[in-house]
Amino acid sequence: MPVYKRPVWSCDRWSNSPGRCNPIANSFRRGCLLIPVGYMLKHVQVGPAWAGVPHVDQVYSVSSCISENFRREWVDDWKHNGYWFFNDPETLEQLLVKHGISKSGLTLFFYYLHEEQWLRENRRWVPISPFEGVETRVVLPAVSRLCGYDIVTLSDRSCPECSPLSCNGLCRTVDVNSCCLLGSLENAIKVVEGLSTSIAEPGPYGIYEVYKIGWFSE
Repeated sequence: MPVYKRPVWSCDRWSNSPGRCNPIANSFRRGCLLIPVGYMLKHVQVGPAWAGVPHVDQVYSVSSCISENFRREWVDDWKHNGYWFFNDPETLEQLLVKHGISKSGLTLFFYYLHEEQWLRENRRWVPISPFEGVETRVVLPAVSRLCGYDIVTLSDRSCPECSPLSCNGLCRTVDVNSCCLLGSLENAIKVVEGLSTSIAEPGPYGIYEVYKIGWFSE
């Protein structure tokens, strides 16, 4: 089954209209794409002025360090795909039933991943490939809301680890929105290329486009 990918566009919210969005020109080579990598259920960390940033009231990080995933042992079920997310919401619902977990307090997210990751030591972008041992057939959501962009360490290939914006407190020194995410892909690129080990994990770094699926939560 061919993997659906979409071009990187200059506007924050993607549109089918080529007249409204144009490919961006930045340090990525032209033609790079965003890959739909799947769904995750999370316990979102909330609270006023989180991490000392007055306007941050929720943490929508991809990492589970601050906003934990629905179950710590979710990998043990081996229902995830090659990007370490889930192909569809139905699989997640089945796991909730299997383990007796309530939907209450959980928020469903959907993610796109830029197909290239930043190698800090080499100062270059290289392709990201999924883990081949599981099936990756991501079903796109019918309705979703773009929340922003997260930077995530990927030392184990396609497996997301820490989010420097929240895990390392980078949100105190760069502009983030109320969800502790960056507001544009262009800004995420600039932040990634400026990261150092003094303020973040060593990397490599991937950029995730974060969507909230309201149907599952509120």
